[in-house]
Amino acid sequence: MEDLLPVCKLTRDTTTILESDIYSILPDGTVTMVMPDQKDWHALGEYPAVVLPDHDRPLSPFGFGFVAFGRCIYVVGGMVLKYNTSNHTYAFVKLDATKFCDPRTSPPDWQDAKPMPVQACRILGCASMEE
Repeated sequence: MEDLLPVCKLTRDTTTILESDIYSILPDGTVTMVMPDQKDWHALGEYPAVVLPDHDRPLSPFGFGFVAFGRCIYVVGGMVLKYNTSNHTYAFVKLDATKFCDPRTSPPDWQDAKPMPVQACRILGCASMEE
């Protein structure tokens, strides 16, 4: 990859590497990918919005962890900002969800994995190590 500036601008919690390919989830929920020998990012699909049982519209998650493991990419935890129409206030809702997909499928088919034991607000980082 000749120009590293686009990679350096990505936030650390929405970027991961799987088999030398770089994956990122943009603020609008678009999952993108770039191969090391290319300069152009390719949109793979959308990360699904969060649907809360007591809310009337889907919400965009943020502050989640993003990691590659095995042949899949994982999104862990995070939060959404919910507007309460009865008292006109906003509230952060912590998420305990873990979702994964094989990014080689088009579009990515996000599956639910076992949720975290507790809800976490902002995931500061995720990592996996292989020998």
